Order: sequence, then C-alpha cells, then structure tokens
Amino acid sequence: MGRFRKLGQMVVAPDTIRLLTEIGLLAAGRGRLRECQEIMQGIAALRPGASQPFIAVALAYLNAGRPADAVRLLRDEALPAVNPEEADMVRAFLGLSLHLDGRPRECIETLDQIRPDSNDSAALRLAVAIRQSL
Repeated sequence: MGRFRKLGQMVVAPDTIRLLTEIGLLAAGRGRLRECQEIMQGIAALRPGASQPFIAVALAYLNAGRPADAVRLLRDEALPAVNPEEADMVRAFLGLSLHLDGRPRECIETLDQIRPDSNDSAALRLAVAIRQSL
C-alpha cells in the first residue's frame, strides 16, 4: 500500500496525484485561480507538508496580477506548513513574489535565508536568477 495515498476511504495512485498536479499548474499558468486552488487543496490533503500546492496557488496569484496575495500565502501559510526540506523552494518563490510586489529589501532578506549549501539546487538557481534581476 506504500505506493498509494489514502484519503478517507479513497486510495489515490501516484500517477493520479502527478496528473492532478500538472492540471493545477496549467490552471495556475492560465490565471485560473479558483480552479487551481480547488485542485491544489486536494493535492495538499493527499501530500501534507508538500510545497507544490502552495507554490502553484502563488503562481496563480502572480499570473492574476496579485503578488501581495502570493506573498501572504507563501509567508503566512506555506512556510509554517511545509516540510523543512521543501522550505527553500518556498523562500525562492516568496522572494520572487516580493520582487514582483515592489519590495526589493524584503526580497533580498528572504533570498538570503536560502543557504548556499542548500540541498535544493533548483531553489538556489531561482534565488540567483531573482538576485540578478534586481
């Protein structure tokens, strides 16, 4: 049973979770905030502590021109809830959201929290790219 996630009496295969995640990210990319939120709430229930549902909804906010809402979500909800090994990616997207919200000082302070020896190389690359765009 380790390959499947159980939600109440429903068992969900990993491929289904991946597919739902992709659909949620597509919704985020098209600015379909409500649909993205609904899909990602389901993913979050199946994968507690995962950063991806929060990041996807933050991207939907950014695509809808609402960076302050992305900041609030990532800072107030995501960082306290995600697994520690996924926190650097949340910080990178928080930095991006702060940058897009016109808050460069807070952006830099947030990106500085991502340590150079982080195990999350994608978060490090994103942080470097954001810093270069400041």
